[in-house]
Amino acid sequence: MPKDKISAAKFLHGTQQEKMEFVTAFTEALKKNGWAVLTDLGLESKEVDEMFQWNKRLFDAPKDWTVKNRVTGTNGLTPDRATGPASRGYGAVNSEKIWKLKSENSFKQSQRQDLKEFFDMGPPDDTEYPTAFPPESVLPGFSDFMKVKYYRLQEVATQLMGALEIGLGLPPNALTQKCEPVNSELRFNHYPPLQATSRQGGLRSVGHTDLGVLTLLFADGVAGLEFENRATGAFEMAETRGSQEMLVNISDTLERWTNGVLRGGLHRVSGAGVGDQSVMPTRRSIVFFYKADMQSGSGPLEEFVSEKNPARYDDVTVDEFLRRMNARLYK
Repeated sequence: MPKDKISAAKFLHGTQQEKMEFVTAFTEALKKNGWAVLTDLGLESKEVDEMFQWNKRLFDAPKDWTVKNRVTGTNGLTPDRATGPASRGYGAVNSEKIWKLKSENSFKQSQRQDLKEFFDMGPPDDTEYPTAFPPESVLPGFSDFMKVKYYRLQEVATQLMGALEIGLGLPPNALTQKCEPVNSELRFNHYPPLQATSRQGGLRSVGHTDLGVLTLLFADGVAGLEFENRATGAFEMAETRGSQEMLVNISDTLERWTNGVLRGGLHRVSGAGVGDQSVMPTRRSIVFFYKADMQSGSGPLEEFVSEKNPARYDDVTVDEFLRRMNARLYK
């Protein structure tokens, strides 16, 4: 499991040799573990801190506006997540059936829960699957703020994909062009305080991988995020510290494109680290799901298919793949 942080400063501002040092370290960490922690991303601390401030304002606001935007149906604005390829707007605690993404029998009945509420925003100019924001009267300035941060994080993710293209020996834009036009989702997560059932605490979210290409995550410092140690099969703590550290993990679409050369990082959120506290504290995170264009193929690229490593995944469109997975996640 990675202990060291990887500085992106060399890639953003360094010499050609320094850029390659970052590319090698980043690519190897993702191949080995499925995730890495990056620093020096060119984002100011203030930018990340402001996102957490808006996260708190959003989930502290009266919930009346969320009723018509829950994942159980549509109101003509927000797509029904169970039948569509996108997630938009507010989602209540337990509205995502995370345990269905893998083998449902892997989890005890008591573990089949997802104890977070969330808000998802899609591309600002998406007219097919628009985001249902809180009214300005409830949260003035929120939608404008989110639109700016959406494109800022899209830029960061695209730069990292460019580094991976180099690390994997692919032509320029081989992967990034499959992510245009933009189709990513910016998510705010809020895990409400939870009664701890033991010293270690229970699971707030069971083990799963994400559906997109890359996931970028900022955490508020509250313990809980764990990744699978592929050498032992055990889950180990993988928190970021401070607004200048960002966790990046491989998601399912990139695993499919690389035919398993890069595998999705299996992760969960537990109550570990709360010690003797009787209540697990509030936990917040900012997540950017970097996703591919809906009409791109989701099957393996020819560079990763050979006689020894035949295609492991069907070549359906990203739209079809996301609909398939959302049907499990939200029904």
